[in-house]
Formats: sequence, structure tokens, C-alpha cells
Amino acid sequence: MNRISSVTLAIMLTLTTMSTGSVEINEFQEENNPFSGFETDGNDTLDRTNTFPFDVYFDDYHEYHEVVSELQAFANDYPDIVEFYTLTDMIPRGATWQNNEIVGVKISDNVANEPDYYDDPDEETLFIVGNHHAREWMSVVTPLYFVYFMTYYYGEPPTDNDGDGLINEDMIDGIDNDGDGEQGGRVDEFGRALFDGIDNDGDGIIDEGIDEDPSEARVTYLVNNRETWIVPILNPDGYMYDREDPDRFWRKNMRDNDQNDRYGDACDGVDINRNYPFEWSHNTQLTALIGDDLEPEFTVDDDNPCSDVYHGPRDQNDDDGDCDDDPLTSALCDGPIVGGIGDQNTQTGVDEDPPDAQHKDDDNDGMIDEDREGGFSEPETEVIEYLTWRLDIYPDYPQEQYLEDYQNGIERDNWPEMFVTNLDGKVIRNYRTEAHDMKHNFMNSISYHAYSNLYIWPWGYKDQDPPHELYMENQVKPLMNVT
Repeated sequence: MNRISSVTLAIMLTLTTMSTGSVEINEFQEENNPFSGFETDGNDTLDRTNTFPFDVYFDDYHEYHEVVSELQAFANDYPDIVEFYTLTDMIPRGATWQNNEIVGVKISDNVANEPDYYDDPDEETLFIVGNHHAREWMSVVTPLYFVYFMTYYYGEPPTDNDGDGLINEDMIDGIDNDGDGEQGGRVDEFGRALFDGIDNDGDGIIDEGIDEDPSEARVTYLVNNRETWIVPILNPDGYMYDREDPDRFWRKNMRDNDQNDRYGDACDGVDINRNYPFEWSHNTQLTALIGDDLEPEFTVDDDNPCSDVYHGPRDQNDDDGDCDDDPLTSALCDGPIVGGIGDQNTQTGVDEDPPDAQHKDDDNDGMIDEDREGGFSEPETEVIEYLTWRLDIYPDYPQEQYLEDYQNGIERDNWPEMFVTNLDGKVIRNYRTEAHDMKHNFMNSISYHAYSNLYIWPWGYKDQDPPHELYMENQVKPLMNVT
């Protein structure tokens, strides 16, 4: 697990700075001249026991209840920068299918003086989530490691962590900057040691001289100038089920698809990674015309409940309440879906303006992407839906006023109701007109998985580059160099 942890640190410090570019801090102090290369012929003998002392907690995977307890402990031990949240309290059903909670923390300065779910408009927000897929255990401990790292180094003075007489000289970048690292491994163009995961000098320690003196000031800067939400286990039901018997290799959540009151049947569960409304079900048929250019794309079997990539049930709700507008077509709203499996936008009045990459007002009602075809049907994805809703910036619910009211002892909701009752007595989605004007406070999100050895960024539903392709590519290249 130490190998995993070291890689995680490099990933963390790259991604937490990528929202606005690199962090410029002039705090690299040296007490002696830095090494220019390998200065010893023998094994590295420096004492590194205090470099990452929390590594001792990562010698095995963490159970669900251990993660909950750890996050609660962080909120108790670091109340000024860590706030604990039971996120399932936000959603209507209040828990997962098996009555478990989804928990997370927000890490930022001054959280003790802010109301719940307050999002500082002056600080960009990063969302880190793990364990969409139950069997990907590594994706739990990786987000959790962030919490240990950020709290341990926050507010600490520049420290000679590796005991070599230098301070902050060996940043977390996958490079042996001070030249004291393990010899015989992979090196860069200057002969400096790089990660290779091999005990090249035979002393029983892997990559022991690399990235062992991080910058405390950099961590403090990130906590003070970012708001980081971390949810290590998004799929607690599936995770605990898979942990009971690793041979299950369970991927999905634990929805009882056949409604026989037994969980874990071959056709139970939803792939919550595919349970988001954006371009939902657009990879269902063997081939489909999708994307801006309507190119034929190969697709997967996500309409089949027995498939490992089943995306969940189709949405049957008239989310924008326009079924009652036209008596000639309103009857179709309560009828069967017209068309076959995978067909889109075929039921009049229902699901006729789904979230898509083009953000078209398909039904010409002045709202965009408000009537979804599917997605957010599971408690796990509803948690992210509601969290995003609460943190969005709404003109009538400004964060500044919310904070002022809280400080004055006034209880006030921070966001409008997600569902409201219309004049006909039907509950519809209270969806505001979307301008897609960067008013969503999650400016960046990272979803950890444990398969394929890939860094993936949009688009995932089509084989085309997004508008920000070059930006994302430039962020990923440093991570590739490390891992």
C-alpha cells in the first residue's frame, strides 16, 4: 500500500492545483546546498520514519464502518478545516437500498464558522469520489489518503521531513530532486531517480528516496484557497457485499431489480457510474448515432438489468410538467413508451428534453436539459445530484446572504426546493433555466476507479475531443510521468 500511497500524493497535488493552474509559493528553503546526483554508493540510510507517518494506516483496505469512523474523527480532531456530512440525509429516501449512509467531508479553512453546505464563492471547489464500483477497493483508500495528507501537513512550518538538512527540497512530483534516492532504477534525462516500484538496492524498501520532503506551505495554501469535498465510498451496499466474499467480484449497487426481496441475484444492481442523466442510454444499441456529428458508435448492453453495466430504469416522470399543456397529447404521457429499447425522446411530454452535450431546448419551453430520460434513479447518484443542487449558485439564494444570516442566527435555506407542486397538484422538478455559465460550484471532479490503468476525461460517450481537450491533456501528462 505504500506504493499506492506515494502515487496518490503525486496525483493529489497535481489535481488540487489544476483548477486555476499551478500554485506559486516561494517557500523552498535550503539549509545546505542540494545534492546534484547520487552522493553515496550504499543504501540510503536517512531516517524517513516521520515523512508520511500515516502510511501505517494503509497496510490494508478499510471497511465501510472504519471509513465512517475515520472521517468523524477527522472532523473532531480538525474542526477548523474538516466538516463531516451524512450526505444521504439530503435525499428523499434518506439512505441506500440497504439502509446504509453515504458520508463525506469538506476540507477548507474556517468551516467551523460556516453553515452546512456553504460554498465560498471566492474559492473553487473540487470533488473527489471513490468506489462507484463495489469491487474496486483501491478507489476507497485513495480518496481517504487525501484526508490524512491534507490534515497532517496543514499549518505545519517548513520541516526537514527526511532528516537530510534540507527543507522542502524533494517535492511530490515523482522525481528524486535531492539525489538521495534508490539507485539502479528508472531515471530521467538528468539521471535523477524516478518511481519504478522495484527494490533496486535490495534493502527491502521501494522508492525510498523519492518525494520524501513535501512542502507543508503548499498543502496549507490549498486548504485555505480551495474547498475540497471527499466521498471515499459512494457505493456502501455493493462495497460491503463484495468485501464479504471477494470471489463475487460485484460491480453494481444492490437494487433489487427482480423485486424478490433477495439481494445479490444475478440480475440485481445498477451500475451507478452509468446512472447519470447526461447522454443517458446513448450507448445502448449495438450501434447508435450519437454526438455532435451523429457518427455511428459501438455501444454496450446497458438496458439489460442482468448486465454489469445496467444503467437503471427509465425515467417515467414528466419532470417539467408539460404533459397537461395539450389535451391532445397529454394522454400519451401516461401510456407506454413508443419505440424500442434504446430509442430516445419518443414519449410525448415525458423525457423530451434530456441532458445532452449540445444543451438544446428540444421542447422549446425555455428550459434546457430539464426532462431527463433516466439517471439519478439510485440513492448513490441522488446524493451527488442533491449535493450539486445545494452548492450551485442561485441568484435568489446568494451564498453571501446565506452566510450573513447564519452569522446573525437566522435559519435560512441555501437553495430552492428541488421538487415543487404545480397548479394541477403534480410534483415536478423545479428546474431553473440553464445558461451553462460556470455557475456550478464544482469546478473540477475526480472519480477514482481501479481498472485499465487509464486517465479518462470527457468525452466518454463519443470518440471526439472536448473543447478543453488540450487543457486536460496538459494536466494528465505530469500524472503519467509519475505513475
